[in-house]
Amino acid sequence: AGRDDTRRVGLIFLDLDGFKTVNDTWGHAQGDEVLKKVAKRIEASIRAADTAARLGGDEFAVLCPDVASLGQLQRVAERIREAIGRPVELADGVSYNQLSASAGVVMSERENTAEELIQRADRLMYHSKQRGKDRVSAEDRSQDMVALRAAALVPELGRAVEHDEFIVHFQPIVDLRTGAPVAAEALLRWQHPRWGLLGPEEFLCAAETSPHMPEIGGRVLHLACHHAQQWTGAMADSAVHVNISGRQFEVGDLHADVRDALEKTALPPDRLVLELTETHAGRAEDSAKTDLERLRRLGVRIAIDDVGTGFSGLVRILDLPIDILKIDKQFVHGLPDDARCEAIVKAILSMATSLRLTVIAEGIEKRAQCDALVSWGCELGQGFLFGRAQAPVGPPPSPATAGA
Repeated sequence: AGRDDTRRVGLIFLDLDGFKTVNDTWGHAQGDEVLKKVAKRIEASIRAADTAARLGGDEFAVLCPDVASLGQLQRVAERIREAIGRPVELADGVSYNQLSASAGVVMSERENTAEELIQRADRLMYHSKQRGKDRVSAEDRSQDMVALRAAALVPELGRAVEHDEFIVHFQPIVDLRTGAPVAAEALLRWQHPRWGLLGPEEFLCAAETSPHMPEIGGRVLHLACHHAQQWTGAMADSAVHVNISGRQFEVGDLHADVRDALEKTALPPDRLVLELTETHAGRAEDSAKTDLERLRRLGVRIAIDDVGTGFSGLVRILDLPIDILKIDKQFVHGLPDDARCEAIVKAILSMATSLRLTVIAEGIEKRAQCDALVSWGCELGQGFLFGRAQAPVGPPPSPATAGA
C-alpha cells in the first residue's frame, strides 16, 4: 500500500474464544490439533493472494491486499468466523461445538506502519470480545474516539480515587410475577469533573488493567453496603448485589475488603450478594475459592453473572460455592422468538432447579420476554422493563467514614 496510493490493504485479526477449554479439558496435544484444523479452515476461507499467519497462542491474522472496500473485508472475516465455529472433532470421537472467534478488521491508511495496522486490528478484536465474543468488529471512528478517551482517562484514575469521584447507581431486581423489587444491583459510575457522569463502558476496561482497580472495587463495596443499610420500607431487608472486578478477585484481598465494608456499614452479611462473571469465576485459583467459601460461611451469597458467555466449563463454575445464576442478557434479548436462546435459558433454569440455585434473568425489556421466563419457572429478573439504574437517595459516606 505504501508503494501505491491507489491500493489499500486489509487486515483481519482473530482470537479464538473457546480454546482454553480444549487445552484444560483434553490437553495441549489435542489443543495443537485444533489449532491446525483452525488454520486449514482459515486458509480455505480466503483468496490465493491473501496471507494467513498464526501470531502466537490462539491468535491469527489475515493480510488481504487489493481490497475494494471495508465491507468486502468484513465479509471475508465473517466467512472465517463461521468456518471456525463449526464443530471440531476431538480425540475419542468427541465433537466440540463451543469454539468461536472474535475478530477485528481494518483497512490501511496513508503512512500507516505495519505495527500500527496490527494495533488497530487488535484493539477492534478486543472490542468484539467485550461485546460478547463470536463477532466481527470493523473500524468505527466513533468507537475509535471512545477508545482514545478511555486511554486518556487512565492517568486520572488515581486522582479520581483520591477525590472520591466514583459513585454507584442502583437497578432493581424484581419478582417477575408481581414486578415488586426484592433486591438491587449496585452499578459503578464516575462523576468526572470535566466530562460529567461516565458509565462503565467509557472507562472500566481501562480501569481493569490499572493498579487502582482493587481500591476502586473496595470503594464500591463500601458505597453499596452503606446505601443498602439506609433502605427503608419494602426494601429494608433486601439484598444488594455488588460486581467484583476480575482484578479485584484475582489479585486483591476480597475477604478483607468484604469484611471491612460489612463492619464499617453494619450491613448484615446475608444482605450482600457478590457477583462474579462466568469468565473470571472459571479462572478462580484455589486461594480465591477459599475466600469465597469463608465469605459464604459469614452469610454472604455468591452469584455468577453472564452465565452462558464465558466458555469456562460448567464443571469448573459449579465447583465454586455459589447461590445464584444470572442469565446473560444476550439470551434474554432473543426471547421469545429465537429457539436457540429459548433452549439455553431453559437449560440454565433446569440445571439451577436440580442444584437448588436461584436464577435471575438480566436485560428484560419487553413484556413478552418476562411472560416467557415466568412460564418456564424463572422467578427473578431485572432490566429496563422494570427500571433503569438510579442514583441513591441520601449522600454517600465520606472516604474517611467508608475507610476507602
